[in-house]
Amino acid sequence: MNKIQKRIAALALAGAALVGLQGCGTAWVSKGLTDDGRVSEPVFPDIQKDAWLKDGTFPNVSNLHQVASGMSKDQLQDLLGKPHFNEGLVDVREWDYVFNLRTGQGPAFITCQYKVIFDSRHKAQSFHWQPASCPGQ
Repeated sequence: MNKIQKRIAALALAGAALVGLQGCGTAWVSKGLTDDGRVSEPVFPDIQKDAWLKDGTFPNVSNLHQVASGMSKDQLQDLLGKPHFNEGLVDVREWDYVFNLRTGQGPAFITCQYKVIFDSRHKAQSFHWQPASCPGQ
């Protein structure tokens, strides 16, 4: 094998490893994901087991209200920060966050999970909260 063939083989192996990593950390992929960014059943990851930011963040509520269908991943990251879970590397269609939202009763807050589902063009299309009692509903 010459140097060029070895380099091509190494790149192919690296590419295969990268695709294999796509599924790492994404055991919570939602059910019924469609090309237009809808799911039949959103599946949320376990915060204590899977989040890299277990305490969540207190998002800028004004930024959260600006989130809308059709936004790019860069636009969402600018508003909300990077996702709080290791979502994978290639063709990721879901982002998950852990947000602490004030209840309006002094310093009290509720911890909520927020999921963004992307269409096949990687534009945000649907948004889901857990639990249903989250103020963002």
